[in-house]
Amino acid sequence: MLQALNADIEAEISSYKYKSQLLKNWRIVLDPGHGGRDPGAIVSNTDGENQAVHVVEDEYVYDITLRLYKKLRMEGADVELTVISPNHHIRENLLATITFVHEQNEVYNDEKTNFRNALSVRPASANIGQRATIANRFFGGAQKTQTLFISVHADNSPMRPKGPLVIYRESKGQIDAPSRAFARTMQKTLDHPGMPAQIGGRNLAVLRNNNASAEILVEIRNVHDQGEAWALRFHSRREEDADRIFQGVLNYVGKR
Repeated sequence: MLQALNADIEAEISSYKYKSQLLKNWRIVLDPGHGGRDPGAIVSNTDGENQAVHVVEDEYVYDITLRLYKKLRMEGADVELTVISPNHHIRENLLATITFVHEQNEVYNDEKTNFRNALSVRPASANIGQRATIANRFFGGAQKTQTLFISVHADNSPMRPKGPLVIYRESKGQIDAPSRAFARTMQKTLDHPGMPAQIGGRNLAVLRNNNASAEILVEIRNVHDQGEAWALRFHSRREEDADRIFQGVLNYVGKR
């Protein structure tokens, strides 16, 4: 579905001269957090002229996810998105006074569902299980090796420090060991002396009933922190964020 919506990204991938194909035979689902009817976190920030602007989580993590999609494809992975948008493109910086608007135009990457004129077509907290359904269809049903699921977010959490948080699946004390192993590798990759990465286990709906061999959710930034929300606005920082997650995937696959 993404291939049909973004010819520019696909053309760039097709023209790329592979130095290696480290991710060949891997199937990876990327899940841009929120979208559609659900904006995710909305926080106030300032532009270069100290004027108030707002940062909307779903628009910015969508951009990071597209950048990550391109990097993974260029290393030979077969990649699918759970959520797509008609204006699929990687966005560079606008003026400092302009932030991405919550357009609410994302839909689930499910052609059959999208033929219906129904709210279920558009992402919301009430139909979050659709993301795992899309992933499982892409994986081919039953759990297989060399499959990964990564949900990308930027939370607004006053209860934790700034910096990344990687979440693996844990329910009632039962830990999904492969997911925790993936999360640990991703945490170590995202960790920085000035901004330590955290890790935790939770029973998140997006990670349940998921047939990936390992599934994680990455809160790449905590936008409760003004500096983190500021950084998310700039395409160079989003490119760095995508590259860090990408490196985490390479490090994990390299251990298999």
